[in-house]
Amino acid sequence: MKKNTLLIIVLMAFGIVASGQNTVTKRTCGTMNVNSAKDIEAFEKFLAPHLETYNKNLQLGPLARKTVYYIPTIVHVIHNSNEGVGSGRNISNARIQEQMQILNDDFRRTNSDANGTWSQAADCEINFCLVNKYPSGHPNAGQTLPERGVDRVSTSSLSGINNTSSGYSQNTIDNSIKPVTSWNPNEVMNIWVCQLQSGLLGYATFPNSGPADEDGTVMGYQYFGKVSSSNPFHKGRTTTHEVGHWLGLYHIWGDDFGFCSGSDQVSDTPNQADETSGCPTGSRIDACSSSLPGYMYQNYMDYTNDACMNLFTEGQKARMQATMASANRRSTLSSFSATLCVGVAVDELANEDNIKIYPNPAKNKINIDVQTLEDVQVHVYNVVGKLIYSNAALTQKSTFVDLSNEPTGVYFVKVKVGKSMTSKKIMLIR
Repeated sequence: MKKNTLLIIVLMAFGIVASGQNTVTKRTCGTMNVNSAKDIEAFEKFLAPHLETYNKNLQLGPLARKTVYYIPTIVHVIHNSNEGVGSGRNISNARIQEQMQILNDDFRRTNSDANGTWSQAADCEINFCLVNKYPSGHPNAGQTLPERGVDRVSTSSLSGINNTSSGYSQNTIDNSIKPVTSWNPNEVMNIWVCQLQSGLLGYATFPNSGPADEDGTVMGYQYFGKVSSSNPFHKGRTTTHEVGHWLGLYHIWGDDFGFCSGSDQVSDTPNQADETSGCPTGSRIDACSSSLPGYMYQNYMDYTNDACMNLFTEGQKARMQATMASANRRSTLSSFSATLCVGVAVDELANEDNIKIYPNPAKNKINIDVQTLEDVQVHVYNVVGKLIYSNAALTQKSTFVDLSNEPTGVYFVKVKVGKSMTSKKIMLIR
């Protein structure tokens, strides 16, 4: 929104209201009680100079140093003691992998529903990878996880926490579950997936706020990944929305109850009277954006159905980039991606003198040219760190990797020649 009034609210949870016994009709907000108006004001004051630095660097054009962040992520699956993997709250590994792909597609603007409706739509240059090493502070620090990026927690291992059919309250999650399951928030982003009470889909902590052992996002298990039975909140966009909060974004309408005076502190999101529900089409206007192109109901920080969300803006990207560069328990994360997400974190530029990896973006295949065949090894990882291709015995200086059966998104190519190694990030498009 273009208003400059400071948003004086606590961070909102992302929720739903039921009409009838089982029919979800719209999203609503519940309010977290851990972020006071003073905390929000303090964060805005803290972020302002870092945001100014980011925007000044953009003016340098080609000379500006581009920063691409990688966020090591652990998913704590809180489940009933009688649920096996893939049953009920103990969601499958495939669901977790799927949600991570959705996050990366949405934050890198490689989502299949991206379109040209809003020219300010942005590749936020933030990636998420599932950790395969335990972080420091964990009893198994440095060891390999039995299941990449996943910490399965049975209620039988949690003192005072019982099996549930109705879900856990925010108070129980924040005060009883999070503190005993949280991993080092300076090294990983914690996501808790469980059953929530009061119809909430999820909620998140804000940067620079709250205790360290409560930092992260909480997601209702029914809305994590793609779950057709959770339609219209079935495409994983709730997690995108909540991680947006975790990275310093507000709701796009400014939570001002329709008065047009609130602000999301972003200049390139049109002023908007209230949240949007359902799945509108075409251009929409309201009392705060009364002329075309209208308001931005397609933004991930609105309340539209999952199928109608498809973008963050350049202004929102600026806030998230400034947050990743400076905020507590955010600025240190990317530096741990190389050790905790082994095989994922890579340099942005390849050594074009000895090894060529092209094209970028690619459509179906990646070409690799090397100057010598001395111990050439090629490994390709998807965005969550899964090895999808490996060749340790190249017999020719030019080869290619066929990705025609892989989904669009971000891939990481590592090529080792003798004692040197080159890494490059490739965008796969169709």
